[in-house]
Amino acid sequence: MVSVGTDDGVPSDASIEVCSADGSTFTVRTLVRLGERIGGAGMPHGTMTDATSIAALTAGSLALEAVPAGLPRAEMIERMTTATADAEALARDRGGWAFVPTVLEGARYALWHRAHPLGFVAHADFGSRVMAAWGAGGLPAELLRLQLWESPD
Repeated sequence: MVSVGTDDGVPSDASIEVCSADGSTFTVRTLVRLGERIGGAGMPHGTMTDATSIAALTAGSLALEAVPAGLPRAEMIERMTTATADAEALARDRGGWAFVPTVLEGARYALWHRAHPLGFVAHADFGSRVMAAWGAGGLPAELLRLQLWESPD
């Protein structure tokens, strides 16, 4: 497991690194749709889970992984800003995305994906949660059949 996150104490996301059958690795991040909630400070907050936002999260995550550690602060900020802007533009270009069916718990869903200069990016909407996936190489076959896993507390 790479990480687990919470939103005001409520489990909200999990990221895992998967070793593919071909030996490559990729990351899968799942976010639970919690809605727009009122936080402890009395202000509304939530996670954007529409297709464009999740696509931007996916592309941005892949691009940020490629930013080397140890850069001078100004260069790091510039690279992060560029990666974010590029990810948002790629996410908005919905015509550049294709979909393949993926199966989760016996239901077929659309897995949106596209090639990226650094590998692949993909995302899916499963109703109560959304998924983002990214990694080097092409779209892994493992993303075509998925299984929910509930994290033990």
